[in-house]
Amino acid sequence: MALSSPLRRLTADGGSLRVWLLSLLIVPIVGVLVATSLQIRTQAQLVGDAKATQRLIRSAAELHDVREALGAEIAPAIGATALEDRKTSATLGLKPDQALKLMSQYELVPALRVKTNAAVATLASNPDYAVRAESARNEIAGIRLKIDTDAGSQAKFQAAVVFQQAVDFMTDLGKVENDLLGRAGRSGLGAATNQAITDLRIVTEAVQFMSSEIAFFTSAEHPGVFASPDLAPRYWARVWGGTQSYSDDALNATSATMSAMWRQAMQNPKVAFVNSELDKWAVNPQKMPISESVNMVLMTNDRDAVLQALPIVAMARVHDAARSEQSNAQLALAGLAVLILVVALLSLLAALLAVRSFGRPLDRLADQAGRISDGELVEVTASGPREVRTVARGLSASVDSLRQVEAKAAALIGDDALSRDELVASLRDAAPGPLAVTMNASLNRIIDEMRSREEAQEALTHRATHDALTELPNRAEAIHLTDLALRSAAETDTSTALMFVDLDHFKIVNDSFGHAAGDLVLRTVAARMRAAIREGDIAARLGGDEFVVLCENIADSDECVLIANRLVECVTDPIDIGIDEVVIGASVGVAITRGHSTDADQLMREADAAAYRAKKSGRGQISIFDETLRMEIEERSALERAISDGLRDGEFVLHYQPIVDLQTSTMTGVEALIRWNRPGFGFMQPDSFIPVAEASSLINDIGRWVLTEATEQLARWRRLSPPDDALTMAINLSARHLSDRAMPGEVRAALEASGIPAELLTVEVTETSLIDSGVAQSNLRALRELGVKVAIDDFGTGYTSIGQLPTLPADILKIDRSFVAAQSEGSAELVRLMVATAHSFHLSVVAEGIEFEQQAEQMRGAQIETGQGFFFAYPTSAEEITQRLRERATANHAAH
Repeated sequence: MALSSPLRRLTADGGSLRVWLLSLLIVPIVGVLVATSLQIRTQAQLVGDAKATQRLIRSAAELHDVREALGAEIAPAIGATALEDRKTSATLGLKPDQALKLMSQYELVPALRVKTNAAVATLASNPDYAVRAESARNEIAGIRLKIDTDAGSQAKFQAAVVFQQAVDFMTDLGKVENDLLGRAGRSGLGAATNQAITDLRIVTEAVQFMSSEIAFFTSAEHPGVFASPDLAPRYWARVWGGTQSYSDDALNATSATMSAMWRQAMQNPKVAFVNSELDKWAVNPQKMPISESVNMVLMTNDRDAVLQALPIVAMARVHDAARSEQSNAQLALAGLAVLILVVALLSLLAALLAVRSFGRPLDRLADQAGRISDGELVEVTASGPREVRTVARGLSASVDSLRQVEAKAAALIGDDALSRDELVASLRDAAPGPLAVTMNASLNRIIDEMRSREEAQEALTHRATHDALTELPNRAEAIHLTDLALRSAAETDTSTALMFVDLDHFKIVNDSFGHAAGDLVLRTVAARMRAAIREGDIAARLGGDEFVVLCENIADSDECVLIANRLVECVTDPIDIGIDEVVIGASVGVAITRGHSTDADQLMREADAAAYRAKKSGRGQISIFDETLRMEIEERSALERAISDGLRDGEFVLHYQPIVDLQTSTMTGVEALIRWNRPGFGFMQPDSFIPVAEASSLINDIGRWVLTEATEQLARWRRLSPPDDALTMAINLSARHLSDRAMPGEVRAALEASGIPAELLTVEVTETSLIDSGVAQSNLRALRELGVKVAIDDFGTGYTSIGQLPTLPADILKIDRSFVAAQSEGSAELVRLMVATAHSFHLSVVAEGIEFEQQAEQMRGAQIETGQGFFFAYPTSAEEITQRLRERATANHAAH
């Protein structure tokens, strides 16, 4: 009761208006403060997380720099020191000049050590990693001491030991670096920053693995020289496997920008060459000619220079994303603070103004204020005490300001709408009164923000439609502009020409002088082309060393030739690249159309085809697309249409070649072989139409037709044979169809429709389709789970090594006819080795192309189970196979 006495005294006569208003305002104010405080806490946490992430990324970058610098230093240091021993050079098969070339790499070591020391010093300046930096400095000093001490005493130098020590140390640094990136990824920042961190982690690992491939390849190719014989192959397998895995992630698991940069780096000629050679060796590890090995080692620095730029870009993207989140959070903090202040001030001001009002003037004023709040801008009457009149005048001024703002807003619409510049000028002239000033300021900020966004949008649009190097329109914009030109030509009935300019010898410039020189050449060529073409013509860069020139309102082909000659001449003039002058050339293909008789894509294809013919005719030539080229393209299109029509009209048939048991000569199965009974052409062999089908989705249609026809035919044959006659059916699948994710479902549907057991169907695929596609391997595993057999066709002609057999999803090995036909003892021994290996992995073997009795005997002697070829039977019709099955059934019945 005592606690309520003050309140009773305050409210006995109705209470103070100030007290009541403050009491009413205190609850929402406190609520706003609490909610805002929570938001402030959240934004402050984001600021802290962003700063912590930047520290983690900076530390990871410093560790990466140490690891990268040490890796670049160790390989030439160990290699050159080891090669001082002539025995090592002899073991590697190096000629003296080759050894000297490799040993000259040691001249790079002092500069590389300076780079490593600088990286360690940077790490040491990081308070969190000063101790680790000191440990790294001691470890590196120990490695260098072994190299430098033993460099003068070759008998003591053990390259494998030093190499192992360096590998272990760099592995430890990599673990710490990965831990830092993992912590950064779990910091709770936004999706953009997390994606940038993911990009950095993947690209860093991919580059690290790829940069170390040459060292581990050398140690694996020469076990015991640079690494112990038992560890060298395992190291190589781990590094190569890591390269494949992370390179795939860099293409598929990173952002679109980083994926494009990685793809561009992989297309670099030197990177692509070294990768290709290493991949070939990994798949088929045979001794590489020493000259090729030396060339790859010497090419490593250029390759690594291309690769090492990628982590730098990825690191910058992470920092930019984190800084952006930090900046946004700080802005949000400032905005929340201002919001709290504004809410508090406005609430107090409203309370004070209300407290000064009372009586009838206050009621009238409240009524007028209510009508105004409903959107009715009424006249405000000032009456009553001075305080009330002051409020009324203030409200009246606000109404006047709102009327002005309303009038300006109305100026944006209707027939008398102002332009944006007029509106901006109007808004700059603020009406009197604080509300008008505030609202005008807000509108001004909106206008400024709209202008900034428009400018940014214009910049983005330019970047999206123009080549960053030459500032010419890019491929997409070239297609768009060509389409617009064709539409305009249709209205004016004029001719349009598209010139495809393909630079000659540009690759030599890139390879000889580097990509910086190549970029300078491209910029120079772009500038010259702009100057050489007519006013109104458009030059664009498609990519690489390919350009196009769009010419509207062209008179005839002679005018095209004149312009094309100017383009060839301007490109052929020597180009100063600073250290030298280079001379390149150009081949030009021209496609001309009148009106809108074709589309932009078709015109581009025609110009490209003409350029290809010009290049084949000799460098610096000009070729105009004509009927000959059109006929070649149309013939191919006509063949595609004929294939499609043939599938629809039943022109395709299957012939079947028996597969026999080599011991009993009994037919155990057949292989389905497609033939095309094309009207007017007769029976066409697969090589006359399959290549065209493989270039389009038609090959999948053919594969589905073969699958359905073959399974239905086998079902018909099974009805003629006894239940225990397990005749098999083999069909061929193309690499494209094999990589179609719908393929396993199509096979399942064909088996269910025909009712044949899955184990009687064999799918034959090539080695290349297995190795090149992960989807293909997944699809084949799905088929094997159904019970379908998988056969590797033409084994021995692809890139599959015998040692890979246990990892492939296969049941049958079909030895290529070239091994069957070979007469040398070496070939026979190779066949026996393949058969023994296949049997050890529980694969059955089929010999293809048996044409003579002697070959059949040799295959029997090699323990091959089944075979096929002209010696046993030619491919024949289903009717003839049916007759053979009937004869066999009759003979079996008579025997029993």
